[in-house]
Amino acid sequence: MKNKQVCERNAVQKKPKAPTDTDREMGLLLRHRRKQVGLTQADVGAVLHVSMQQVQKYERGQDRISAANLYKVAQLLGVSVTYFFDEDELPAASTCQEHVRLNLVEAYLRIKNREQRKALLELIQSLSDT
Repeated sequence: MKNKQVCERNAVQKKPKAPTDTDREMGLLLRHRRKQVGLTQADVGAVLHVSMQQVQKYERGQDRISAANLYKVAQLLGVSVTYFFDEDELPAASTCQEHVRLNLVEAYLRIKNREQRKALLELIQSLSDT
């Protein structure tokens, strides 16, 4: 009986393994493909029955995606599960940089206050000169 209690206690105390480089690459591919097909994080979350924040964690490689959820995501995005493991599928760095630039410009344009936009632009310019 004592051994059973020790085993149960050890099972409860086990921590999940930390995400790996592969998890981060899978997250990058998830985000890239999701944007390609025009889905939001909320759309993906609805299919997986998880929050938008959880999808963000998957995309950032902060949390691992279970095999079952990976299968669902692949179906949703119209790709094979192997898409997430094929190094040829990784988006080029330039593609990722384009997404960053586009997101930055879109965020900047959403600022309604003209003075705030001007101040932000000046701040960015001053930081880029350092």
